[in-house]
Amino acid sequence: MSTLTSTLVTGVVVGVRGNVESVGTFTVNDVILCGDELLHKRINTTVPSTPLSGPKDQHILLVSGLKFGSAGSPMAPSQLFSAQLLADFVAGRMCTGAGDDSSLPAGIVKVIVAGNSVVDSSVLSKDKAANAKQQAAAVLPLAQLDMFLAQLLASCPVDVLPGDSDPSSINFPQQPLHPCLLPHSVRFKNGLHLATNPYETNVTPAEPADMAGGNLRVIGHSGKPLTDIAWQTTATADSEPVAADSASMDVTDTAESAVSAGARYLSMLENTVKWGNLCPTAPDSLPCYPLCDRDPFVLDLGNSGETSAPPGVVFAGNAPAFASSLFESKDKAHKTRVVCVPAFHLTRQAVLVNINTLDTHVLTFE
Repeated sequence: MSTLTSTLVTGVVVGVRGNVESVGTFTVNDVILCGDELLHKRINTTVPSTPLSGPKDQHILLVSGLKFGSAGSPMAPSQLFSAQLLADFVAGRMCTGAGDDSSLPAGIVKVIVAGNSVVDSSVLSKDKAANAKQQAAAVLPLAQLDMFLAQLLASCPVDVLPGDSDPSSINFPQQPLHPCLLPHSVRFKNGLHLATNPYETNVTPAEPADMAGGNLRVIGHSGKPLTDIAWQTTATADSEPVAADSASMDVTDTAESAVSAGARYLSMLENTVKWGNLCPTAPDSLPCYPLCDRDPFVLDLGNSGETSAPPGVVFAGNAPAFASSLFESKDKAHKTRVVCVPAFHLTRQAVLVNINTLDTHVLTFE
């Protein structure tokens, strides 16, 4: 039970089974979580070696942590170059070098930008007497993001979630970015969707796999709830207790530590699905709006008579490294892909999810 208690946080609803001892203590023999049947059996945690795309495969592209506007950073020029490579790939103007993938961009049915798209520009709020140069620097990140999204929208629909550093509300669910911030992108009225954080959508493949109603439910957020959970738990990716100061999700200098942090990030995301709550620490340590009728963070897992299908893809953005796992439900009727999307400004990586097979592939742009 020590490994279990090292992963639990405030706000989690569990069922416990055990017996009462003669001295009045309750001995717990089993802990039941609402998502145990959905994430019953782990199928694999590695990227499959199958070809990137079949002739009829379709994908969603997940990217996060673009952080446009990092003008003072030494990596800013290469970061802009990598973002342009990503836009060129979606538009079909380049290939990944992994064999014959000329049909891959055509199979991308949606791009999801999972938060932290611009750097935190607080100069105007801190200094009301900002000069013209400071004002121009403050709006530069949004201008770069706007032009980037416009390039993507010329090829496929794009859903944009807000994040910590984006101009949105601090309370969860974070409200969508205002359309006036993206004047070029909003011209694509049928393609741009400014979404809330957390986020949910349904994707319909041309040839549906084994999904209820033919729709693939995609649920995710910018990663902030996992960062908040990390500060309150002391478990590693293998659920072994560690020192309290290891709760930070900051990426360190070595690639090995980034991969380890990504694995822990994935473990916490899997736990939130098993708990049936994307943001269990709200409102205790994660600010959220006061809500009376329902909790928007509670997951509809489709296991208690709900009309919607269980989620097929659950993702979290701004992870220190890519990590992914695939689960099969207890009745073997459903599969769920859990994905940690790496921060693009740190890794130059985006993730393709095949909506027909739920396979994942990492694309690096550098």
